[in-house]
Amino acid sequence: MIVFFQDSTIDNLPLGQDYFNQAVIYMSVEFIIGSLFILILSKLFKHEVVSRNSFTLSGSSIYYIVFGLVICGIFVAFPEVRKNISFLIIKTDAMGRGTEATSGLNVLFVMLFQLALALLFLIIAYASYKKYKENPKIIYVILPLAIGILNISLIVGERRSYQLYTMVAVLTVVSLLFSKHKRRINIIIISVGIFVLALMTLYKELYVFNYSSYSEALNSTSVSNLKIVDTLQSYFYGPSNIAASIDYLNYYNGSLNIFI
Repeated sequence: MIVFFQDSTIDNLPLGQDYFNQAVIYMSVEFIIGSLFILILSKLFKHEVVSRNSFTLSGSSIYYIVFGLVICGIFVAFPEVRKNISFLIIKTDAMGRGTEATSGLNVLFVMLFQLALALLFLIIAYASYKKYKENPKIIYVILPLAIGILNISLIVGERRSYQLYTMVAVLTVVSLLFSKHKRRINIIIISVGIFVLALMTLYKELYVFNYSSYSEALNSTSVSNLKIVDTLQSYFYGPSNIAASIDYLNYYNGSLNIFI
């Protein structure tokens, strides 16, 4: 990433260089200990991994469907809920941003809509899986893949973590159910995920919400000023996150006793 983006300097250090250096040391120690732990486990447990040949859907499909229909009805009936959601590309108007001014009820409905869409994916994926076992047509692979991509494309606010977790979940489910097409599925889902994450990054880093369109923001801002590697390490639990935890412990005495 550093070579590709020519971004070899991490200069986003709001907590100072010392905290950042400590974070790098702790991460190195964690990596060494974790690697040794995994190595020991791999030596102790040498049993072959048993692959599953069949899958079942937990819970009631009828309940999932009724729940999804109710939430979708609310989504259609109330425009104030829809304005907080984007698909594939974040809306450039201020209404499309996940601001703190959003009411708690709207936030709840948005979360329920995310859940309903995820349940829809699981129901369709499982139904297609059963059909595929009886008659292996490609249409039974395309349908859950399309719903999975719809889940990845669902954008709420500016946080990219939801897209990452959803992409991994969709990738895992569809790949397990349709292992014969796993390679193509991986390529499609990862490509869509990268596309959505790239546009979300541009939206946040170029302040697209201050412009009428993405093209206007690109023309008004130098993309070369983006610190891609610096941004990625912040969002993938890199040194910046560890440094923030160290700083927090300097003000609040952390202990496992608070969880007991």
